[in-house]
Amino acid sequence: MAKIKERYQKLNSTISDWEHKKKTKAENKLHKTESELELRRAKALKKFQKEMEYIKQVVGGARAQAEKRQRNDELKVRQKANVIRTTGRVPRTCFCL
Repeated sequence: MAKIKERYQKLNSTISDWEHKKKTKAENKLHKTESELELRRAKALKKFQKEMEYIKQVVGGARAQAEKRQRNDELKVRQKANVIRTTGRVPRTCFCL
């Protein structure tokens, strides 16, 4: 009877060791996966922020160019209007005649 009890205690000990080993391995895998996800999330966030910064920079440059063109066009129109006011005629743009 004692031998049978000892054999089953040894078997239960082996099963418990196997269970503990597998649980530990699964927990380690979970922690590793979670840390990888956090790293991926952080990388994605950093990439998104860089992209937003780039877009902001491009938009700022485009708006500055548009404003500059607008000022130049308005200046040309004002100059043309002043010429028309002073001479009373529309200036010729083509000297084909």
